[in-house]
Amino acid sequence: MKTLFAGSLVLGLLAGIGSARADVVLTSSIALPSLSGSGLSGSYYAFNSWPGNLATTETLIGQSSGPTATFTATSICFPTCNTTIGDDSTLAQYLGGNAVNLSPNSVSNLSDHGLVLTGYLAVTAPGTYQFSLASDDGARLQIGGTTVIDADGDHSLSGGSANVEFTNSGLYAFKVLAFEDGGVTGLTVLQNGNSLSASQLYASAVPIPGAVWLFVSAIGGIGLASRCGRGSYKRR
Repeated sequence: MKTLFAGSLVLGLLAGIGSARADVVLTSSIALPSLSGSGLSGSYYAFNSWPGNLATTETLIGQSSGPTATFTATSICFPTCNTTIGDDSTLAQYLGGNAVNLSPNSVSNLSDHGLVLTGYLAVTAPGTYQFSLASDDGARLQIGGTTVIDADGDHSLSGGSANVEFTNSGLYAFKVLAFEDGGVTGLTVLQNGNSLSASQLYASAVPIPGAVWLFVSAIGGIGLASRCGRGSYKRR
């Protein structure tokens, strides 16, 4: 069983950035789990027209029947940190080595899309951390339910940065919303100038170990089979 945190010690080692003024102050009520993280939940939505801005992107996502593809983001450097890729590329090429569990692996055009990453960020030590966002086209970074960086609109790879003070250790809700109209696209989120690691990113606030999940699934399957069996008996 992996323990917290082999890859995310950077949060503690880089706790704070000196006397930098905090742009946002956040407090968590969710304790750090004993297991290290494995990434954020990623959802990709293919649209039939340019979304143009984040508000329209959210509307189109709400009107959709669900994501075109899903994946687990192990970092946010698509295709690599502070780079872009042509819209004639595949989603797999766009995600590069920063995602796993892509399904289906068949998206072959990146024009006109929305992208949502959700989950939690582990903060192992209180302090002030600098987060930066770069996107093509628009994107928004939210931590703890608060918008930290907003880089809306059509633009080349650009964004901004913000100093976030975490008053205590714990898990903080984490969300990135991004969209692409046409041309080239890219998305990067850094913490203190470094890419985020999978070990500090969680899809859920209560991660379940793989072995336990298999056991729970097996018990659930047995229970379902039993109920179905009783139901069949009654119908005879």
